[in-house]
Amino acid sequence: MKPPCMDAAEYAGWCAMNTERWGRAKSPCTDCTTEFAAEMRFAGRCDGTPGAVPKHSSPFADSVKRRAYYREKARQARRRAGMVDRAELHASRVAKAHALQATGLSIADIALAMGLHRFTITRYMKEAAA
Repeated sequence: MKPPCMDAAEYAGWCAMNTERWGRAKSPCTDCTTEFAAEMRFAGRCDGTPGAVPKHSSPFADSVKRRAYYREKARQARRRAGMVDRAELHASRVAKAHALQATGLSIADIALAMGLHRFTITRYMKEAAA
């Protein structure tokens, strides 16, 4: 059912993007942003709640909640994976800086070779020594 906030072309575009791959939403209200809803309320064209299931499709609330749950779990997993990658990158930079210092290079030369600031290299050296 086309909501009053969208014209026919917008609704057709939303229907085309609402595929099974990402989990099919029953209404555009579930994908609506608060900014767009505020604009449409100001224009008198919004009758729903952004990010929620409209009242007329309440039997599908569980599927929306499930989709939101898995979306949040995936976001948390990406954050955890990003933190691991940053930690590994930091450890490899510390090890590389320490190895370059063992060759007799100065802090300035190490910073130039690694493309980092010399204060960062100095901090890496303190971490490697500790």
